[in-house]
Amino acid sequence: MPAATATASPQPAKTATPAPDNSGQHGTLRVAVPTIPPAGFLPSNQKYPDVLNYMSWGITSPLMYQDALAPNFKTPVTKALVSSWSMSSDQQSLTFHLRQGVKFTGNWGELTAADVVYTFDQSFATGSMARVQQEGFWMGKWQQTGPYTVMLHATQGAVIPPDWARRLSNNWTWGGIWSKAVYDKLGPSGANTTAVGTGPFDVEKWSDSQEVKLKAKPSQYRETAKVAFVDIRAIPDEATRLSAFRAGEIDISPVSIRFMNGVMQDTGATATQITTLNRQILWYAGNFWAKTDITTGKPVPKRLAFQPDSQHPWIGNPDDPAQMQKSADVRWAISYAIDRQALNKAILDGYGALGPQTFYGFAPGDPLYQSKWGDVYKFDPQKAKELLKEAGYPNGFSVDFYIPPDAPGVSDPQLDQAVAQMLQDNLDLDIHIDSTAYAAKRPALVNRQFAGLWIPYDQLFPPDEPQDGFQTPAPGWNPGVEIPAAQEAWWKGLHTSSEQGRLQLNANVQEDLYNLRWNTIVLTKPTFDLVAKNVKWHPTSLNGAAAGDFEKAVMTG
Repeated sequence: MPAATATASPQPAKTATPAPDNSGQHGTLRVAVPTIPPAGFLPSNQKYPDVLNYMSWGITSPLMYQDALAPNFKTPVTKALVSSWSMSSDQQSLTFHLRQGVKFTGNWGELTAADVVYTFDQSFATGSMARVQQEGFWMGKWQQTGPYTVMLHATQGAVIPPDWARRLSNNWTWGGIWSKAVYDKLGPSGANTTAVGTGPFDVEKWSDSQEVKLKAKPSQYRETAKVAFVDIRAIPDEATRLSAFRAGEIDISPVSIRFMNGVMQDTGATATQITTLNRQILWYAGNFWAKTDITTGKPVPKRLAFQPDSQHPWIGNPDDPAQMQKSADVRWAISYAIDRQALNKAILDGYGALGPQTFYGFAPGDPLYQSKWGDVYKFDPQKAKELLKEAGYPNGFSVDFYIPPDAPGVSDPQLDQAVAQMLQDNLDLDIHIDSTAYAAKRPALVNRQFAGLWIPYDQLFPPDEPQDGFQTPAPGWNPGVEIPAAQEAWWKGLHTSSEQGRLQLNANVQEDLYNLRWNTIVLTKPTFDLVAKNVKWHPTSLNGAAAGDFEKAVMTG
């Protein structure tokens, strides 16, 4: 089946409306990204990580907006499609009043409550691949209650979580609100290849694996673009991207930190941080310990990757305390075998950070912090070998190590390779590199079928937030573990209004993580894009996309 190509949106019958003055917009911003996925504008087709681009590139808009590089659930929400909202006293529903007068692309009309309901109904339809389905543990039915009013109901047994605003914002990974009129007129196939959103840009051309051409709207309710056009080119190979940047063919490009300073010195370019600090978390995939889904009360079926045997010594069996302790020793051995200082110097040119926060966000000085939790950052190859020997594996073992080759928003292949080499050198592990394309591998993660090691990014949140519901049996993406203590802390945290209560819940599960080490923090790194010297650009709201917030870019030369 040939790949779909999206072009300029077909328009309904035009009405005579005066064109806004956009004389202040000028220039074409040229952007390089590693990949451009196929068009997938039907809400049910907006899978991760493709979905990151729709809001980041300014094609569509979320309900809520957080203009902050490192937000938390207390960060004020501004400039949203929603103008006001109210919560029911029992936390069972949210009522949203939409901003009136927000226009879709071209002459597709005004945003109404019907578009919001359509977007979420499509996203949760049978067979949907939409990332937002992972909110199904709390997000129930969306109900239109007026032309510009919509009510969100919590699912049975759940409440609206305290971080709901961020979950509906640009700082979460979903695809924004789309036009119901497009679906009604063009059907699902046409809606899938026709980009009609409310963002600062319209799509003139979308050719997967090649290029996307955007044209700035003359005006936009949140922020009108300063550039007239954006040309986005897919250049998978970093050396080729940087060559094009050096030649003046590209204005914005992702860059590995180890190459960044050299290119800046040669070209006069600057580097802009495009995301908050991303933690590199090594997951010991296959540790599916949960027997009950706390969100439904239903038993969890045995996972295919749950194989706590001698061939998978990093996987523990909660029903066998002795084996469980040996598996924890194996996981700690792997953690101690990683030289984070060397990684930071060689791969990140010293820009990375080795803590001090724990996985659940605690740091020295916090009242509940325990100094032993910092052991996760220690490099002790001798202790690592001793632990492995005590666990019964003095000569190491074989393990699959998944390194996505094509998803820079998911992991860092260079860092992953370096960690794999350290485990070979320091523990004599027989590492089998799995370089399956991320889109092809993701179903195995969703379906709990991967047993091995891998290092995806994970955002750092404050310790008083309910966090990382990914470690649970909840449907959707999963890093490779289902931990009873983690899902209990997460679920109770969502239902706890007390900040101190949430802190204690997270401290308790942090202690469990120290004892059982089902994941390991490798280090924390920023992500940068190169910016040509004739461009000013300071993005504030990207969440994993290679580039975006183009409405903030200004051509100065």
